[in-house]
Amino acid sequence: MPLGAEPEVHAVKLTRRSFLRTTVAVGAVGVAGACGRESAPAPGATVEGSRAEALRWFSAKGYAPIAASPLITEIPFNDGLAFDEHFDSSRDALYVVQPCSRVEDVHKKDSPGTLPRFTIFGVVPAPNTPVADPVADIVGFLTGPAGIDPARLRVTTTDLSRAVFPLLAELGIASDRIRLQPVEKAMREGAGSGFFAPAGHPHHPAIPTFSVEFVMADGSEIEIAEIATEPGDDSGGAIGLERVTMARNDRLITWSEQLPVFKQSVEEDAESRGVALPVGYYEILGLPRPNAAMTN
Repeated sequence: MPLGAEPEVHAVKLTRRSFLRTTVAVGAVGVAGACGRESAPAPGATVEGSRAEALRWFSAKGYAPIAASPLITEIPFNDGLAFDEHFDSSRDALYVVQPCSRVEDVHKKDSPGTLPRFTIFGVVPAPNTPVADPVADIVGFLTGPAGIDPARLRVTTTDLSRAVFPLLAELGIASDRIRLQPVEKAMREGAGSGFFAPAGHPHHPAIPTFSVEFVMADGSEIEIAEIATEPGDDSGGAIGLERVTMARNDRLITWSEQLPVFKQSVEEDAESRGVALPVGYYEILGLPRPNAAMTN
């Protein structure tokens, strides 16, 4: 979930109205609020610790694990590297801890929080679950076990997600911290700050979303989650474990810090499965492509 260009945003004035199943939403909010009062940021938080907190939180809420996809996909999209998580149809609520890398981020490597290799904690609810549930579960994790102050969170989205604004207010993200960008712009970019539909994506996702940003002490913002706001196969959301850890520590992890982790992860995946190093490996490391590398 790379940090995109700063969106064109407008302040939102909000009137209270019911959202989906109000009793479900309020109940979930109560749990999240109670957990938030008991939690505080962990000094020296690690990505492994953030992962463990997420596992405990979502397991307790009935989500079951599935295996992550390999980091090397052996398909041309994203130059052969895993772009995001993917869930097949299921009757259960599921989560996955998915390693990812996005070649497009090479051009944004100096942007706060952008990494050559990162980990998505993705969740999808069971069919026919109200959208309120995963929204409350994900935001509740951020402000509960992760110990993030909701006053330092911002949301970027479009009018397509206006129905979730009352729930976000209950979760501690007030209307004056929700930024709107034009629907057409969000759909054209497809990056998740209002609409998720990356060009060329093999699974063709296309769903209204909102992104959650954390304001660092220096005023910079990093996106730490994206959450869908319509039910369907692509509903649910994703948390960036490295980004959450940055927020917990109020300290950025840099591209250069993570570059050796990227190199080792791709090389180990290639060796263990007997596959070629993908084009994306060379692109991200800034190395010339050998003739044996996968081509588009």
